[in-house]
Amino acid sequence: VPTVDERWGSEEEFENAEIFRKSGLKNITCYGSSMGLVSQMYEVEGVLGVATYVGSNSVKIYYNPDVINEKQLIAIIFSPVKYIIKKDDTIPRQLKIVTIGINKFFDRYDSFYLSELLEQVDAIYGYETEYGEPVIARIYYDDRAIDPEKIKKIIESKEVTYTMQDEQFTEAINFTVDYIDNKIITIDRFDFRQKMFEPYTEYFYEIEANDSTLIYEISMPQATEPDMVSWLPYLGSHLSSFTGIISFETVFTTEPVAQIRFNPEITNKDSLYNYLIKDSLFIMYDNWEIEMVPNPFVFEKKGKVVDN
Repeated sequence: VPTVDERWGSEEEFENAEIFRKSGLKNITCYGSSMGLVSQMYEVEGVLGVATYVGSNSVKIYYNPDVINEKQLIAIIFSPVKYIIKKDDTIPRQLKIVTIGINKFFDRYDSFYLSELLEQVDAIYGYETEYGEPVIARIYYDDRAIDPEKIKKIIESKEVTYTMQDEQFTEAINFTVDYIDNKIITIDRFDFRQKMFEPYTEYFYEIEANDSTLIYEISMPQATEPDMVSWLPYLGSHLSSFTGIISFETVFTTEPVAQIRFNPEITNKDSLYNYLIKDSLFIMYDNWEIEMVPNPFVFEKKGKVVDN
């Protein structure tokens, strides 16, 4: 019995529909994650419906083969990642990049397990993935302390142990390395930080042409830390409740920064800074429920107003 079976294609479209089946999706775990996939696929042209099966971690996707094919569907479902493993102040002046093909790697859980494996190695500083068969992974490492063959052995570990909320877990994994690209690339610290940075943007009001708004910019090293990136929507919610703020985004200039667009007729840079460093974040959820949560962000220095 499917956990979710949603169909939006017409009867006529279903007459010629084909079914794509995919199993082993460890992120299909409940009704919520199933509906997340439904919402994602609803926006894809040519997809007519989705059924999920939590018990077997599998999905069926109904699609129009004249519009989209199975390979394109796999690429859409795949979730690429960019992950900085070590904090900025530990990154050496130069890193090497090795490209590795990984089999039996597909969903967010696989990305999580790979992150946990690589975090336990001092000489690995980050990685990114993109869809391919096998999945393409680029590993950023210090070649003075580790080489691609050792990285291969780490990826092919039989299990990974990690700690979450003070509890230790061990999971069996079965990644296999399909290939190691012989071409090793060198990248400097600045380019690595810039390349791996994932910007975040929230607009609270429409920005009109030639308006008089200003941008408050403040250093935000935490915008590169994976554990803190997931908190950015909460900070955005907090800022959206402050009168005079138009938008919030994180940008990499010469460093990671937060840029807050504001109306100078309503507020000023000092008020913005004081609101950023409050002990608690004011969160309003989609159902209008309000919650105050401890503020995990640290802004050590005040920011400045920069040109639009």
